[in-house]
Formats: sequence, structure tokens, C-alpha cells
Amino acid sequence: MDTFSKVGLWFDRIVLVFAAFLFIMVGSRGLFNPVNSSKELGISLVTPAGITVGRVAFGGFPLATAIIVLWCLFSNKRLFYGLVFFAIVIGVLTIIRAYGLAVDGMTAWNVKILKPEILLTILSVTGIFFELRRLKRKMVE
Repeated sequence: MDTFSKVGLWFDRIVLVFAAFLFIMVGSRGLFNPVNSSKELGISLVTPAGITVGRVAFGGFPLATAIIVLWCLFSNKRLFYGLVFFAIVIGVLTIIRAYGLAVDGMTAWNVKILKPEILLTILSVTGIFFELRRLKRKMVE
């Protein structure tokens, strides 16, 4: 394996570790404290059904995403799929946030969150290119 491929493997893993950490942090807040974490954003969860929906939406989905990313992280064969999965998730979230800013209006919080989402989208796509290059070289060997 050449140096570029080794660097690419580490870059890809760092992106996935960061993605997993991010989704664990977001998911934990949504799972264990959905009322207060939603209230900070102006979302009211006042009924038991609403609180459960909040746990699922703000806790369950991010934690499931983290589990999938972590599962892909520990295998060179699944690394590519983890990066593609994360790129799709973060890319869709970024597009929806930009759409929300355009339709719902600019808020300081959404603008603040959009910047790292764009960066994570770029990093995940970069990781995909590293992984494609590594896989192509591996096929040639």
C-alpha cells in the first residue's frame, strides 16, 4: 500500500470517527433530554406522544446513524460504504437546512450550523475520492 493510500485510510477513519461522535452527541441529547434540547430551539414537546416522537426523531435517528458509521469504521471493506452513507446523510441535511434558511428565514443558529454541515459534506466527499483511489489501486495490484 502506498503512502497516499495510507493517508487516505486515516483521513477516512477520522471523518467517520468525527461523524459518529457528532451523531452520538446529538442523539444523546435528543434521547435523554428531548424536552429541554428541543425547547432551546423553540420547539415545544408537551404531550407524552410528542416527547416520544422527539426522542425518536432527535435521538433515535442520529444514534442509528452513529451505529452504522461505527460499524463501517472498523472494516476496510465497509469504509467506502460508511463514507457514502455519511455523505448522503450530511448532504441531505445540508440541503434541507439551506432550503429552510431560504423558505423560513435566516436565524443565527441555522447559519451557525450550516457552516460545519457544509464542511462535513466536503470532507465526506473527499474521503469517498480517497477511498475510490485506494480501491482502484488495490484492484490493480
